[in-house]
Amino acid sequence: MAIIKVPKNSYVDENGNVRILNSLRVVKTVNTKLNHFRNFVELIVYKKDFEIWSGALDYELIDDITGEKVVRGRSFEKVGDLLKPLHDGVTIEKYEKSIRSAQKRAKENYYGYAFSNAWKYFLTATISVNEFDYSDDAVKLYWSLFRKKLQYYFPNVKIICVPERHNNERANIHFHALVGECDLSNFIKIAISKKTGKPIKTKKGNQVYNCTLWDKGFTQLCIIDNVDYIQQIKSVCYLAKYLVKDNNIGYNQKKYYRTNNLDYKNKLMLYQTEYEIAHTIKDGYFETHKDNDRFTVYRRFYSTREIQNFVPKHEDDMPLCFSSVFYDEPSISQCTLLDVF
Repeated sequence: MAIIKVPKNSYVDENGNVRILNSLRVVKTVNTKLNHFRNFVELIVYKKDFEIWSGALDYELIDDITGEKVVRGRSFEKVGDLLKPLHDGVTIEKYEKSIRSAQKRAKENYYGYAFSNAWKYFLTATISVNEFDYSDDAVKLYWSLFRKKLQYYFPNVKIICVPERHNNERANIHFHALVGECDLSNFIKIAISKKTGKPIKTKKGNQVYNCTLWDKGFTQLCIIDNVDYIQQIKSVCYLAKYLVKDNNIGYNQKKYYRTNNLDYKNKLMLYQTEYEIAHTIKDGYFETHKDNDRFTVYRRFYSTREIQNFVPKHEDDMPLCFSSVFYDEPSISQCTLLDVF
């Protein structure tokens, strides 16, 4: 029988492999997630308990976003227009599964940023393909230069941007973005229709503008009501649909871009008994937002008069109630840009 030397702060797993433990990281069982955003709080109750790590632990665990076993490392590398498997056992099914998982994680993180900041503008920027190089690398560089230009004029500007590929033969990329913490009054002009020669307006009668800081093609810009949190949330939801669009950006490409100064949601993973969950829902004035075979999502919107600052740090601090001063608004799922403005 072989003798295995086990270093300090380590253990031997069921396969005889030595695993190194980080003493500062622990594994815990959870069944609820509490997300604090700028305008609402969200409670997700999972229908099966699962394990997560409090940090990086060399252990097989479940991703709380996708509900699947965590597999570290890439399975493919891009060679030209083809994807080359990096190891044996890689299949098309695994590739499709990795794409779905990446989309779910990107959407989760996108919402974490987008719902936690105030937005003033919704911007769409396209490339004039007859005048400029519209390859992916060139287009991404154009966006980077535009973002730097905004940061030059407005050092505290906040931006989150989702690229989308045109559904045409060129399949070139254009951008949709939410922009805040800036005043573009001196850099916008009223958008005029080439067909009618009249100002372009939304179905709700709101003015559409062009942004003069973008010099690589066409832009459309709408002003978002910073006080109307329903319009804020609809704008975020509209932009999110491009994150999961089929064949949108490509393998191992960023699904969204953001400035580094964005606030992020406060997330707390907990284990609660059925009794504790019931009281949290009741005392927190939560209403059902979504239900499927994996979890149930409850939400409660803050009023504009009271935005809570309390964020629990530990399980013992789990709030049994939240403010009773809320707006009663229906859940928002899918919407179109015309519905937003």
